[in-house]
Amino acid sequence: MINFTERKKRFFEEIESKQEIFLILKEKFSSAPMKIKYDIEDNEVRLSDFSEIELAITVDTFGSYKTTDGHVLICSALLDKYFEVEFEIKKEIEPGKFRCLIQGARRATSGRSDIRFRVKPGDVYATNFRVSKHSIDLTMFKLPTGIKVILDQFATHNKSRFDFFEIGYFDKKDTLLNNMKKTGNSFYIENLANPDTYAPITDEFINYSDLMADEANDYIYSNKERNFKSILIVPIVYITPNEQSIPFAYIKIMTKERLLSIDDFLKIKEHSFKLIDRIRDANTQFIDKRQSILDISRGGASLKIDDPELKKYLLKAKGFIFDLVFKLQQPVTIYGEIKFTGADDHKNILLGLSFSGNSSRKNQMQHLYSVLKPMEINYKKKLIEQIRRKQAQSPPKT
Repeated sequence: MINFTERKKRFFEEIESKQEIFLILKEKFSSAPMKIKYDIEDNEVRLSDFSEIELAITVDTFGSYKTTDGHVLICSALLDKYFEVEFEIKKEIEPGKFRCLIQGARRATSGRSDIRFRVKPGDVYATNFRVSKHSIDLTMFKLPTGIKVILDQFATHNKSRFDFFEIGYFDKKDTLLNNMKKTGNSFYIENLANPDTYAPITDEFINYSDLMADEANDYIYSNKERNFKSILIVPIVYITPNEQSIPFAYIKIMTKERLLSIDDFLKIKEHSFKLIDRIRDANTQFIDKRQSILDISRGGASLKIDDPELKKYLLKAKGFIFDLVFKLQQPVTIYGEIKFTGADDHKNILLGLSFSGNSSRKNQMQHLYSVLKPMEINYKKKLIEQIRRKQAQSPPKT
């Protein structure tokens, strides 16, 4: 039996009425199969012998499921949206065949409506994994030592170029820095002696006077007292693999002998980009092992991970970039967010991924859809043929 941990919960609407659940099951799944939730073998279950008085149903797993009376069996299917039902097992009729009562059911309020289907080992595999060595806590309380070293080296290299140079981390108590973290905007005063330069020149800069009101004068006065002429503060913005922008630190520069210009701002901005590239490169492990794809859809996939090095990194990761390689196709580079994890009897890690963000290559999602489309059509065709065969084999209703 495989146990899974769900990391990212779906948003569900509970179906309160068991009578309504019973009617959905009888109408939709008298002839159509369901799946056991998280079953990596993708075994189907069939429902039969619907008793409206007891709200009881026979669930046949064809010997693929072993449990005891009183346990709960969760089955799922895709209607217009994801749907799952919990059965309380009352009696095992024969191995893998159970008489059950409805315990509850729910349907997703959102989520994938695309078809997820199993693939053969030779049709597609995953490779070229780019995974984080360390989980970066952007609250700055638990940054890996290696990344702190990169920031310190950058500060040491640039301190001699300015009268004041600092790499700092955002303080929630500081109104200016707190606003910078929320907006990602920079702060720039060209000439502290000239009030005409206090106003932001574009919407890329913070309007300090509006933000701080009366405190703005105190801030400017205190820096003038220290004989500074110009101030520039630029956020360092980390871009996560799924393209979320997170300001986590800042570069602060002040000068006494010359006025800082927009050219200085652009140079510091460029340095901040290079700094992020160094951090990302230092924190990224590249692993080119081939790993199995169990099933796939336009919105996600299930992977089986047997490589020891990948296991070490992926259990701690929130997601990762990797290549999907389809037979006779160019690789599709994509970001997968981990939705659930599990392990099989051979200690392989099982991952459920949701595709999100964009990769470094253009039009990757469009390429993925173009590859999957004929596979979806073929899967639907086989599914319809299978249902028709089942219906033809069923005895006529009297």
